[in-house]
Amino acid sequence: VDSPTSYGEDTGLGGEVRGNYATFSPFLNGGTLTNGNLNATSGTNKRITSNFAFPSGKWYWEYTLTSGTVQQFGLGSLATANTTGSAPGDSGHNSYIILTNGSYYHNGSQAGSGLPTLTNNDVVGIAFDADTRKLWFSKNGTWMASGDPANGTNPLWTVSASYAPYAPTVGAGGADAVNCALNAGQRSFSYAAPSGFKA
Repeated sequence: VDSPTSYGEDTGLGGEVRGNYATFSPFLNGGTLTNGNLNATSGTNKRITSNFAFPSGKWYWEYTLTSGTVQQFGLGSLATANTTGSAPGDSGHNSYIILTNGSYYHNGSQAGSGLPTLTNNDVVGIAFDADTRKLWFSKNGTWMASGDPANGTNPLWTVSASYAPYAPTVGAGGADAVNCALNAGQRSFSYAAPSGFKA
């Protein structure tokens, strides 16, 4: 549902509003895009970034794994979005990402581990409050690390203001590959957005 004029009410279910939705950018792309730039695949050491940045507001989107390889999902600074030949978790990217193996990284350093692991057909939900810069991740509708975006508590990160604006970002490291689909609200979400967050 794509239109130059927005209309309809966004209640967080996805697929409700006529308007322009985020896709992966063909210009900030280290892989191959299909299905209207919503499906991404790549080889090793690649980054793929959306064409939609978040200067303000509360936002929700989903990635669905189309293959179970170790991949990276999260939020990346547009200032480094042209570095498509390396993974978003690498040093210099200023990205905040989780890996399918349950670890999470920022700017080349592992920030932690023990998150739920992800495999084929799992849905990664991401909620980002660009005003408070708080960032949450979910697996199949369950928020990780006791996160509660609706109440603004227990974010996995509070991202730095220094590298804003940020945009949805995926990638893969040295022995991995990207295989995922983006849903920014073009169609119904697999799991409803938390209260107050929009497509």
